[in-house]
Amino acid sequence: MKTQAEGLISSWLSFSIFTGLNIVLLPCLALLPPRFNNFLQFNALGRSAQSVVIRDWDRKVSPRKS
Repeated sequence: MKTQAEGLISSWLSFSIFTGLNIVLLPCLALLPPRFNNFLQFNALGRSAQSVVIRDWDRKVSPRKS
């Protein structure tokens, strides 16, 4: 019983830490002053790659009639 609870707690912790980092750090990176340009460029690169993936997935899921 204890090991099952420990597994649940550890998996929940890792999940919450992962989502918390995404929710907290990404807006903070976006709000950084201009001298943190490298972070912003890296973040924009990630966003553009993500949008390309999403666009491609959208095209596969709902092909538009041309």
